[in-house]
Amino acid sequence: MQNIAYDSAGMFYVVAKKKLQPWQLRLVAENEILDDDSSFPATLAATVLPKKWAHALRDVTRKGRNLWRLSAEFRGDRDIVLAAVKNSGAALKWASAELRNDREVALAAVEPQRSSCCASGFQFASARLQVDRGFVLAAVERNGMALQFANSLFKDDREIVLTAVKQNGGALPHASAPLRNDLDVVLTAMRNDPRAVLHASARLQEALHNEREVILAAIEQGVYLVPWVSANMQNDRDVVLAAVRRDGYALSHASPPLQDDLEVVLTAIRHQPDALAYASVRVKKIVEGRQEMVE
Repeated sequence: MQNIAYDSAGMFYVVAKKKLQPWQLRLVAENEILDDDSSFPATLAATVLPKKWAHALRDVTRKGRNLWRLSAEFRGDRDIVLAAVKNSGAALKWASAELRNDREVALAAVEPQRSSCCASGFQFASARLQVDRGFVLAAVERNGMALQFANSLFKDDREIVLTAVKQNGGALPHASAPLRNDLDVVLTAMRNDPRAVLHASARLQEALHNEREVILAAIEQGVYLVPWVSANMQNDRDVVLAAVRRDGYALSHASPPLQDDLEVVLTAIRHQPDALAYASVRVKKIVEGRQEMVE
C-alpha cells in the first residue's frame, strides 16, 4: 500500500510517481472500496490491481452486461459485480448465486429510474430475496416498475403497491385487481402519471369519467384529470374552475362555453399566462385590452 495523490488534470492517480488509469487501482479509505465518484480524503491508500482484474473491472464499468463473458472467479467478485449492476441492472443475471443473494448488490441492480427495463435486475435476485417483503419494498421505492417482476403476493400488498405507484404511476397495471379498484391507489398513481387512469378498474374509470364528486375530489388531490373526463364534466363550471386553479393549462380541455367564461379564463391565466391561448377570441380581446385584469 502506498500514499497517492489526485492528478491536477483530474484523469489519473499518482502512485510511486507512475500514472495509472482509475480502473487500474483499488482505492481504499477506512477499509471501504471507493468508486470514481467518491469524495476522496486527503490521504488514500492504493493497491495496483492485477492486470486481469483491472481489465475485468474496466469492461463491466463500460458495459455492465460484459459480466456474462467473464470467468466464474470474476462473476463472484463483489466489487466487479457491483460495478456491473450499477451500469446495467440486468447484469445481475450473470453474477454468482452468492451475490444474487446479496441484498446490497441486488438492490443496486434495481436502477432508480422510471422504465421497466431499469427495474429488470430485480428478477435476477435470489429466490430468497424475492420473497423478502423488506427487500421488495426497498426495490419498488427505488423503481416502482420492479412491481412488474414481484411475486403476486406483493402485487396485492397495499403498502408495496402504494409505494410503487407513488414512485412510478406506470406500475399500476402490475397491481392486483382489488388494488386497481382502490381509489387512493389509483389517485396516487395518477398524481405521478395521469395515464394510469387507463389501468384502473372499469368501475373507477367510469367514476373518474362521469361522477362529479369523485372527479372534484381527485382534482383537489392534485390529479390532472380534465383530459380524461366526459364532455359533460368538461362543461361543468365547478369541475373546470377547480382544475384551472391547479393547472391553468386545463383550460385547453374545457368546453367552448367555459373557454368563453371570463372568470374561468382569468383563473387559468393567473397560474399560467400562456393558457390565454385556449380562451375564446372574445375573451382574449377583453383580457388583452385590459392587462390589469390578470395582475
